[in-house]
Amino acid sequence: MEFGRKGEIDIEYYDIILEGHLNKKRLLMFAEMEVTLLEDGTTKLSGFLDQPALYGFLDYVGNLGLKLISVKKIKKENQGGIKK
Repeated sequence: MEFGRKGEIDIEYYDIILEGHLNKKRLLMFAEMEVTLLEDGTTKLSGFLDQPALYGFLDYVGNLGLKLISVKKIKKENQGGIKK
């Protein structure tokens, strides 16, 4: 069974939407992500993550008690795999 390409890590760009606007303290917890406070009262976190990082990130969000609205993979130019 093969998972991804040998010698490469599949990294994708994700938009992750959370309920509510995060306060400054919480925003600092997500410094590695691009953060956008949306007009509809939600917070969008965007960034490149591989699958293990995505699952860890979602677990972290859940442990903080934040409500997850959506996770969307976004096609970005020059994305491709990253060689180990």
